[in-house]
Amino acid sequence: MKNRFLFLLFISTSGPANAIQDPAAFFKVLPYKQVFKDMVLARCLAQVSTDESAFSTDAGFSAYALMQWIPLDIDTGNEKVNALILKYRDRQNGFSPEALAGRPIKGVTLNCLRLYHSQALEQLSKEALVGDSGHTWMQDNPDG
Repeated sequence: MKNRFLFLLFISTSGPANAIQDPAAFFKVLPYKQVFKDMVLARCLAQVSTDESAFSTDAGFSAYALMQWIPLDIDTGNEKVNALILKYRDRQNGFSPEALAGRPIKGVTLNCLRLYHSQALEQLSKEALVGDSGHTWMQDNPDG
């Protein structure tokens, strides 16, 4: 009897630990506007990174994956995102100690963070997303 109890206890507790978790679960519960901003940040980081670096490729794939979970206006949204990234990405940050020391560092990560927190990106999220940007993927797709 004791062995049966232990076996049932093992079966009931090992299932959730071994269950395959949805890798997209964390952003399915975030508002579309937040996922959009995260996508823009990832895309900006991909564009400012060294071409064909592992980081650039990873950031690009991450941006693409996030884009699949938001109602982006595909006709104009991508163009507007790229135009906004262009406005921010190449700015020279002369206040950084590296730049002051004459090193060829522009502070491009800072540029992407500046974009991420900008009012311009906030406004673009209202223009580039279709529907209610405050909704989540789970709200609009309760079965999935």
